[in-house]
Amino acid sequence: MLLRSLLLSTLAGLSFAVPTPRQQELVDKHLQDKLTRQTHIEGRDECTIYEPYWVGVEWPEFDEFDPSLAEIFRYRQQQSVNLGSWFVAEKWMVPSIFKCAAGLQASELDIARGWNEDDFRWLSEIGINTVRIPIGYWGVGNQFLWGTDFDGLGEVYGGQWSRIRRAIHWASLYNIGVLLDLHGAPGSANGQHISGTSDTRVGLFADEFNLQRTEDVLVYLTEQLAYVNNMVGIQLINEPQYGTEWLEAIYDRWLGAMRAVPGAEDFPLYIHDAFDLGRYAGYVAGRSDFVVEDHHSYFVYTDEDAHTPAWLHGQHVNGPVRMGLEKESAVARRNLVIGEWSCALTAESLAGEDDPANSRWWFCSSQEAVYRNVSAGYYFWSYKTEDCDQNPNWCFLRSVGDALPATFSAFGPDNPPHINAQETDEIKQLELPDIDTILGDLAGTFSSWFGLGAAPVYRRDRPHEHGNGYGHDDDDHFDAWYKHNGGIWQTEETQFEDFNQTKSAEEADSDSARLAINNGASQAKPMLNNMIDPATFIETLQSTSSYGAAANNDPAIMSEASARVRGYSDGFGLARKFAAFNLSKVGFTGQWISSNVRRLIENNELLNENIQTYSDHFGRGLQDAEAEVLTRKWMWETIFTNKGLGLACAGVIALESILTPLIVKYVPYTEIDWKAYMQQVKMFREGSITHYDQIEGDTGPLVYPAAHVYSYTALYHLTNAGTDIELAQYIFTGIYLLTLTLILDTSIHITFIGTI
Repeated sequence: MLLRSLLLSTLAGLSFAVPTPRQQELVDKHLQDKLTRQTHIEGRDECTIYEPYWVGVEWPEFDEFDPSLAEIFRYRQQQSVNLGSWFVAEKWMVPSIFKCAAGLQASELDIARGWNEDDFRWLSEIGINTVRIPIGYWGVGNQFLWGTDFDGLGEVYGGQWSRIRRAIHWASLYNIGVLLDLHGAPGSANGQHISGTSDTRVGLFADEFNLQRTEDVLVYLTEQLAYVNNMVGIQLINEPQYGTEWLEAIYDRWLGAMRAVPGAEDFPLYIHDAFDLGRYAGYVAGRSDFVVEDHHSYFVYTDEDAHTPAWLHGQHVNGPVRMGLEKESAVARRNLVIGEWSCALTAESLAGEDDPANSRWWFCSSQEAVYRNVSAGYYFWSYKTEDCDQNPNWCFLRSVGDALPATFSAFGPDNPPHINAQETDEIKQLELPDIDTILGDLAGTFSSWFGLGAAPVYRRDRPHEHGNGYGHDDDDHFDAWYKHNGGIWQTEETQFEDFNQTKSAEEADSDSARLAINNGASQAKPMLNNMIDPATFIETLQSTSSYGAAANNDPAIMSEASARVRGYSDGFGLARKFAAFNLSKVGFTGQWISSNVRRLIENNELLNENIQTYSDHFGRGLQDAEAEVLTRKWMWETIFTNKGLGLACAGVIALESILTPLIVKYVPYTEIDWKAYMQQVKMFREGSITHYDQIEGDTGPLVYPAAHVYSYTALYHLTNAGTDIELAQYIFTGIYLLTLTLILDTSIHITFIGTI
C-alpha cells in the first residue's frame, strides 16, 4: 500500500494545481447563480424563471458553409465535454430546480441561466475542441409537440430552439465543434428523468407515432444543421433501453431518412450502443457511410463497481477496458467515441485509499489517456453541476487541473492546446520527401526497385488519356505524375486546391466534395493497419465497391508504386492540414480511407488488390507528418523561447571558454578579428602574403578559433585556392556578425538566465 501511494504521488507530481483565475471566476459565477436560485426557492412559494424559453433570443446566422473547414471539425480527434442539464435538466445534477416543479415532475424545466459565451471561451483556452449538447424534442419546435407528453406546452419552450442555435454559434466563435444529441425523444427511449420525463415509461419503440415523430425531429435537425461548419454530427437518441431487439432496424430507418436530406450523404451521424459495445461496433462496420458508435463508460452503477477499490479501477482502465475498446474500435474502423465518462468513484471505492485525491487522479487521467488513444474522441460528463465546487466526480469545471489535466490536446496533455501564427505557417510549409525516399524507405519488399531483387511489373508508357493517370517514360515523367497527384500542396486553405486545378472540372468536383480525414493510431501503434482490422476493412471496401471490370483499364496508374505514393501523400498532406488548424489531429482515419478508396477505385485510380498498400502508406505518411509537427513544436517550446535562447547563449560562452585554451595549446592556429582582416586583405591582394595561415592580428571579442589551420584549409578550398577574395570576405563577415549577435543576445538574456 505504501509503495502504491508513493508511485501515485510521483505520477501526480506530488501536488495538485490550484484553479486558474479564469477557472475560479467561472466557478464563482456558477455558485452565485446557484445561491440566488436556492435562496429564492426557500423564501417564496412561487419560483421565478430567470430566462424563460418562451422569450426568444436573437436568431443567429451561421457562416457560409466551407467544406474544407467542416471536414476538420467533423473528422478531427475530439477532446470534449458534455453541456448536460442546459436544455434537458437532470434532477440529480440540479435538484433545486425541481423544487419548482409541480405534480409528478414529468417535464423538463428551464435552466438557462448561468450559461453564456464565456463558457465556450474558457473551454477553448484549455484545449477543448468539441461539446456535446443534449437537447429534447420539445425544444426543437412547436410543430413536434402535438400528441406527445409536451402537447400544449409550446409557448413554454417556444424560444429554446433559438438558444440552441445561439449555443452552436457561440461554439463556432472559438473553433469548437458541436455534437447535438437528441437526449429526450418522444415517448422516452429509457424511461428515466435524463430523457425529459420521470414516469419510468419507455414509450418510444413500441409506438409508431413516437417513432415517426422522432424521425421527423431528426430529419428537421439534419436539414437545419448539415451545412453548419462546426457541426460535428447529430446523435439519434441517448441510452436506449438495453435489449430492444428491434433497435438496429429502427436505426436503419432513421439513418436512411436523414441520409435522404440533400447534402447529408457524408454528414456524421452518431448512434448509442445501448451498452453493447461489440454488437454495435459490428453494426457500424457493416455500413459504409459515416456512422459513429457512442459508448458510455462509468464505474459506479453496479454492485461490483461500487465495491471495487479505486486503484483497481485504474488498473482495469489501463488493462481490460483499454483492450476491449481497442478491439472494437478496430472493428468499427475507429468510428467510436466515448460519449460520456467521468471521474466518479463511490465512497466505498475510495475508503481504503491512503491518498484518495491521488487515486482519483490516476483513475481519471488514465481514462483520458486511454479514450484519447483508442477512440476518435471522448466527452466528459458533465461541464458543471449545481454543487460543482464540491463535486470532483462529475463537475468538469471543478476537476480541470486536479483530477483532470490542466489543458487538453489531441497530441496529449503535455502538448499545448494552441499554436501561434508563425507556428501555423511553419506547419503549412512542411514538404513531402522525394519519391525515392517514399518508395525506398517505406518499401519492405519494394526495395527491389533499387537493385535488391526482381522489379515488380510496372508499365512505363505515355500518359494515359484519363484524368490524372500518368504512365512513366522516365523518372522526370514519374516526378511530374507525383506532383500532379498531390505530391506538394501549396495552398493554406486546403491540400487539394493545387491538385484540383490540374484536373477536369468533374474530377475536381469529385475530390472537393469528399471530407478528408485520417489518423487514429494509438501512440503505441506505428502502422495504421494495426488499429484498423484489415480483414473487415478490406472486405467491406471490396464488397461495396462499384469498380467492376474497369479495374484492368490502366495497370500503370493502378500499380503498387502509385498506391504507395498516393497513400503516403494523402496521409502526409491531411495530417499537415489538420495540425495547421490549432494542432488538430485526424481522428476518424478509417472512415476517410473507406470513403476515399472507394472514390479512387471508381475513378480507375486504384486496384482492389492495392487497397491495403494504399492504407498502410497513408498511415506512414500520416505518422511521419505528425512526428515532424511534434519535433518542430518541441523546438518552438524548447529552443525558440527566451529561456531556450538564453541557455543556448550561455552554453556557447561556456563551450568557447573551455575549447579555446585547448585549441591554443594543442592546435596550430591563428586568431583573427575583423579589423585585422581588413588591414591585411590588401597585403594578400598585393601578394605580400600568399596563404590565409600567414594572416596575423589582434584577437577581437568572442572570436572563435575559426581561423586555426584546419579551418583555413577548408577556407582555402572554398575560395579557389585563396583567390576568391570576395567570398572570403563574405565568410569572415558572417562569422563576425554571428559573434556580435551572440554577444547581444547573451546580454539580453543574462538577467533572465540568472533567475532560472
